Parts: sequence; structure tokens; C-alpha cells
Amino acid sequence: MPAITVIVPVYKVEKYLRKCVDSILGQSFQDFDLVLVDDGSPDNCPRICDEYAEKDSRIVVIHKENGGLSDARNAGIDWAKEHSSSDWLAFVDSDDYLHEDYLKTLYETAQKEDADLVICDFIRVDDNENVVEKKHKFFDIVTDDKKELFEVLNASWRIDMAWNKLYAKPIFDSLRFAFGKIHEDEFAIHHVLWNCRRAAIIYSSLYYYRTRENSIMASKSPKSRLDSIEALIEQYEFCLNHDLKPRDLVVSDYFLSEVASLKEKLDKRDGKRYKKLKKRFKSIYFGLYSNRKLRRRLRFFFYQPCCRIADAYRKAFSKDIRRN
Repeated sequence: MPAITVIVPVYKVEKYLRKCVDSILGQSFQDFDLVLVDDGSPDNCPRICDEYAEKDSRIVVIHKENGGLSDARNAGIDWAKEHSSSDWLAFVDSDDYLHEDYLKTLYETAQKEDADLVICDFIRVDDNENVVEKKHKFFDIVTDDKKELFEVLNASWRIDMAWNKLYAKPIFDSLRFAFGKIHEDEFAIHHVLWNCRRAAIIYSSLYYYRTRENSIMASKSPKSRLDSIEALIEQYEFCLNHDLKPRDLVVSDYFLSEVASLKEKLDKRDGKRYKKLKKRFKSIYFGLYSNRKLRRRLRFFFYQPCCRIADAYRKAFSKDIRRN
């Protein structure tokens, strides 16, 4: 009877897949089953997955048509719900890898703290596994207070991700990742925190997150930015509806700039979606009394023209200084 089901979505990661799977199989905690979800990968990943399954009876491979990361994770969840007797779920991205005590530490923390969600810190590495970021503002916390937990979400984006967590299965009884979204983790995290009974956050850096230039998350495409904006707006609305402190970022000048500048980069297909999001953002933005002042209202409606005028003024002013 496995304690944990580990779910790994697999798509075009032939270069990294063995490192990922080996780090899971090499865990000091061995009481798990492993679901490799081949999301219609066009390279050698399907064959590699099958090779591992032939060698280890704990490994199950799901071959499916390409549906994206969310769909692959959801396929793993559905399999675990129907076929595994495990009580816990963990997600690992197929280009990442784990510290050997990752599962052990998270599982033992869950037992010790009577938590149904455990979150650990992570280390960011580059394509060659060189550490590029290690120290974060993580701190140990155990709480069943939703307001306290959402304050942590408000303070740090580093708990947004689906990976670096151990989940009790019931958290996903009525929850799945949003289909077709690039920032699917951000669409889910507030529901995860709300569904958990008690959460533990630990400082230990046990997950190695690989940053790749050609990865989906590295994409700055209009769709990626549009999905990110929508996810953060949904988080904000969720918090307001549940009397929780929402992220300050969503009412900041930075976010206003993201929303305003995106309009010029969208095609007609995404235009209607953008207008609906802009309307929702407007309601959030002017929900704050401080944003109802004339200066802030002008900033909202004329952000891009004002930025162009300011840039032109700065350039002209700098030329005058150089001439003198």
C-alpha cells in the first residue's frame, strides 16, 4: 500500500527525464507509486517512460494525446483517485529533480504536524544544474488559520507552484488544474490553500527547479501574460469573496502597467477576453478608495499615453543636459 502517489507530466524533456525519474526512485522514502504521464511527447520520452515501467513495478505510464501540463496533471490525479490506495499526492515537473530526502521530509512533517499540506523551499538551477538562486524568505510555519496562510501567499510567489508540495488526496476531491492555461498553478493555489485543513511550510530547500530559456514558463508570449493576469485577478476576487487579504500586487502600478501594455500585443481573437479582464480589473482597482482620486483615475485610463509622454520628455530633457 503506497503512501504517496508521485505524478510527473512528461512532454519534450528527453534531455532531462532520466535525471528527474532517477531522483524520485532514489528517494530515502520508498513507499510510493509513480505515474509518468506521457502527454503525447513527440521525442523519445514515451519509450523512456516505458523502459522505467518495465524495471520497476511501482511505475505506471499513461500515454495520452497532448493536452498541456494541466491536462497531464489531471490525468495523474484521476488515476491516483481510481487506482491507488495512497493518501498523498506530489507533483514533480519532468525537467526538475529532487533532494534524496524530499518525500521523507515532507511526509514526516505532515505526520508530525498533523498537516494535510506541506510546502518546502526550492533551489533554482540553470540548464547545466548550476545554482542560480538559493536563499529565499521562507520561514517555518504551521497553521490552520486561513487568514494567516493567505498572508503568506500575498507575501511570496514561491508557494504558487504545484510542485514543492505534498497534498492530502481530499484537497483534490473537487479540484483540478485549469485546462489550457499556461499559469495553471496560479489558477489553483488559492483553492488548494482553502481546501487544506492545516498547512506546514518548512525552510528546507529540497526541490531543484530548472530554469530553461525555451520552457513554457519562460515564455513572455501574449497568451502567457494574459493567463497570468487572469489568474491573479481570480486570486484577488477569491480573497475578497472569502474575507481574506488579497495580493497587493494586483492593485499596484506594476500590474496596471502589465494590463495596459498587453493590449497592443494581442490579436483580435484575444481582444474580447482582454476586455472582460480589463473590466474585472477596473472593478478591483477602483475598489480601493486611494485609487478613486483624480490622479489615480487618470493614470488608469491614460497609462500608456502618459508613459509615452513621460518617456519623450525624459529623452528631450537628457538631450538638453548633454548639449549644455
